[in-house]
Amino acid sequence: MPPQPARPTIRFAQAAGLTLYVITLAVLVAFFVTFAGKGVANVQQGALLFSTAAAALAVGGMGWDAVDLWLRGRKMAPQRVKVLRLLVFVLVLAALGSSFLARTTAPVLVLAPSMFVYLFVSWRPATGAPASGRGGGVSGRGTSGAARTGSQGSSRQRRGGKKRK
Repeated sequence: MPPQPARPTIRFAQAAGLTLYVITLAVLVAFFVTFAGKGVANVQQGALLFSTAAAALAVGGMGWDAVDLWLRGRKMAPQRVKVLRLLVFVLVLAALGSSFLARTTAPVLVLAPSMFVYLFVSWRPATGAPASGRGGGVSGRGTSGAARTGSQGSSRQRRGGKKRK
């Protein structure tokens, strides 16, 4: 029988963050069901319903990004991560704007702790490149490989045209 692959470990802070996403999503869905059950009588109630829906979708996107990073080890392509982060940003702005139109802060206050945790998720770059920006990347125009990596190759030409080993 072949050995089982190791399961990814999860830290306490990551588990707490994912739990916060689940609780926030449950609260926002409960708000949405409650507000939708009352009906939409005016623009403020419609804006409140839209704000709650946008906040719930934003938390879902935040949770998806966190699960991909913490549990799956960033299996999504960097372009998809950028699109997901842009979608979350637009949904949070929509939730904020419609919340101001509805003259209430309930969805935004429920969303605030999740946005704080999402700062830690999105702090890392979406690509697999190191955060410092050095090493391992494609060289820029006009730089040699030895100058880029900081190590000297076996044969490098000096200024003035003389080679050294």
